[in-house]
Amino acid sequence: MFNLITLSTTENKTIVASVRMVGESVALSESDIKINEYRADLVGCEVVNGDVISDSGEVLYSLNGVQGEQV
Repeated sequence: MFNLITLSTTENKTIVASVRMVGESVALSESDIKINEYRADLVGCEVVNGDVISDSGEVLYSLNGVQGEQV
């Protein structure tokens, strides 16, 4: 099992659309990124320069160096 986040681009912003735990047999789509931990708090946050940013501007998670699409 591993965790995936799915990114979505709307209004010139990339956001985390979902976080889900999946089995090893699941294929990654272009908008999926494999992450180490399940982080439901990332949903709805904006992705800027490879970092997931909260509404208050805090970096919640860095996507730099993770498997999946480059952000």
